[in-house]
Parts: sequence; C-alpha cells; structure tokens
Amino acid sequence: GNLWIGTLGYGLYKMYSAKKSFQAGAQGRSIAGVWRDPQGRYYGKTFSTLISFYDPASGILDSKSAFPDAGKNQECLVFDKSANTWLLCSGDVLTAKGTIRVYDPQLRFIREYPLDDKLSHREQMLFGRDGNLWIALGSCKLIRLDPASGRQELFNYAHLFGDNTTAVRVTAMTEDSKGLLWLGTQLGLVKCTLGASEPDFQLIQADAKNPDRKS
Repeated sequence: GNLWIGTLGYGLYKMYSAKKSFQAGAQGRSIAGVWRDPQGRYYGKTFSTLISFYDPASGILDSKSAFPDAGKNQECLVFDKSANTWLLCSGDVLTAKGTIRVYDPQLRFIREYPLDDKLSHREQMLFGRDGNLWIALGSCKLIRLDPASGRQELFNYAHLFGDNTTAVRVTAMTEDSKGLLWLGTQLGLVKCTLGASEPDFQLIQADAKNPDRKS
C-alpha cells in the first residue's frame, strides 16, 4: 500500500513504496490529519477547524467542510465495520462540549452522541476490538463509548503527569494484538491495560541520559 504523510507547511505527500517516488498535493498547507473512508473518499484537515474532501487526482484540498451540518470545530474521523463515518466535533474550540456525529456510507446523518466534555485540539478516536469507541481528549481524559447503548465511561490518567496535566495532548492512539491501548503524547507514551473495571495506566518516557533506554 501507499503511505500518506501530512506535513507542516508543505502539504500532503503520497509515498509510492514500490516505485520509490512520491506525489505532492495541498501544497503550501499544513496538514493535521488525513483519512480514507471505505468508499475511497479522501479527507484532510489543516490546522484550522474543518475537515474537507481531498482530491488525489488534482491534489486539491477543498476549502469547504465535508460535513457542513456539523459543528465548525471538526477534529477527527473513524470508520466502523458498516462503513459508517464517525466525526468528533464541537461548536467551537475550548468553549463547546463535544459531539460525535455518525454518517452512513452516503454521508447522510444517522445519529449523534453528545459528550460531557469540551474539545480542545487534536483529539483522537479509535474503535477497539471489542466494538467500543475510545475518545482521547485533552487534560488526560479518556472516554469509552458503547455505540449500542450510548453509555459513556470517563477515565483519567492525570496522575502520570503531575503539574503538566493541562499541557498533555494525545497525538496518536492504537490498540495492539494483546488488546493494550497506547496513547502517544508529547510528554511520553501511555500504556493502557484494560481491566475488568478501570484501565491501568503506565507512563513510558525516554531517558534523557540514555535515549535508547525507556523508563
């Protein structure tokens, strides 16, 4: 497969690993996120607040939102097994509570899940192997959402960062083959072990005196 890379000020790059070449698009733009849905549509997000359609053929990132009916602060996308699109958004950055809006494969609105927390910037979402949706928010908050019932559970790992809690931002999130969640932050890697009740959090940081060793 090809690799898509969003850059800071240099647009979007599509890397052809087999050909050892690349294609550039959205030139001059800073790209904070890029997605491809099950229908083959591409989306890009700049460091503004909108998620827009991206045309790989022309290399143009639309100036309008792909989700004009959603809140103007649009943070990230995920796609479920039914090819539905899940959008995390809010009415405004920092001042409005978040909402998850679900769209069918034709991008027709289906339903929404209001959240009790405000969005900051660069939140992340991930569908776990158990079908639950995980939402990583600012200030060390992690939400587990059951799509069937709409039930939400809020977890907090602020104790790992002491006085730096409000500065923590999750820039990447994944689940490994053992069912562990991993949250990448600018202050270290958070390992999340899912227990019967609440997750157990562990902070893994590089040792400044020995960069090859983790503590």
